[in-house]
Amino acid sequence: MEMDFSVSSDTQAVLLLCGTLGHNDRGLTPLTPGQYNVLASALNMCGKRPADLIGVNGLDERLIADVCAIPNTNGRIKSASPEKISALLRRGVTLSTALDKWASYGVRVISRADEIYPTRLRKHLGSKAPALLYYAGNTSLLAGGGMAFVGSRDLSEEASGMIRIAVRGCVDLGMNVVSGGARGADQVAMQEAFSVGGRVIGVLPCDLLRTSLDPMNREALAAGNTLLFSAFDPELRPFSYGQVAMARNKYIYGMAEACFVAQSGIGPRSGTWAGADEELKNKNHNPVYVYLGENPSEGCVDLSNRGARIWDPAKTVVENLSGPLTKEEEGVLNLNSAVG
Repeated sequence: MEMDFSVSSDTQAVLLLCGTLGHNDRGLTPLTPGQYNVLASALNMCGKRPADLIGVNGLDERLIADVCAIPNTNGRIKSASPEKISALLRRGVTLSTALDKWASYGVRVISRADEIYPTRLRKHLGSKAPALLYYAGNTSLLAGGGMAFVGSRDLSEEASGMIRIAVRGCVDLGMNVVSGGARGADQVAMQEAFSVGGRVIGVLPCDLLRTSLDPMNREALAAGNTLLFSAFDPELRPFSYGQVAMARNKYIYGMAEACFVAQSGIGPRSGTWAGADEELKNKNHNPVYVYLGENPSEGCVDLSNRGARIWDPAKTVVENLSGPLTKEEEGVLNLNSAVG
């Protein structure tokens, strides 16, 4: 099997199992995240790694049979059959073609089996951390950290101005700016960070190849202060799959140390509200700040009632970040201390 060894052997195996590989194999559906987690757990029980499924002389059919024979304790997930796993692992030519194309755009890929995989995502999301990450730019920024900025696509001038002030404050402190690249709050935050020389982590829902060619992004990538990454196939076009944009919300929160919600609608139909609400429900959630201002958005008011902190525009970034914990956060802190 011809493989590209610029990608780790483990990641090659995970790509074959979980990747859509540019959608070149439409007749064969990759493993779902749940199916891959079941397989990865079985491999771990056998003391094996993903790369072990691909032997020196071809597929290790015996190992594939052995891991599939281990009982699946997750009743909600239907395990993949040995036949399907073998078929996915035989896509070597398709994989090589995809890797060559992605490399020509400057896009690389890592898996949870790689040491440089973001530790923050592992700790924050546990088994929900994506099996694969596709990225372009400064690899060191995979360490994450900093402030995430999210908000409505149709952003008010007031909220936009507050984002710019907060972003400049973060950059002055040497903090990363994390956002999702969407129209509105995301782009305002990223563009402001670009303009003042800040470090930017763009967590994209899809279409990483095309986004990496955007003139502003190319300039930022070349300057070495930007990372663009996605948990979804880099050739996936915007909103090809309904829940892709919503799913990436958890990765924005997971890569940062805190999040600033500038403006939001209310209820599950609002991507901003849904992402913040999901984070607040996470027992290990990062601090979530909402901006109310003179004309507070309905969603931000509701999120403040759900445990989000209120961002005080009269205070500096440091003063806001060092404010007292909410009751919910005190509970999380106490719980973590008891467990430790």
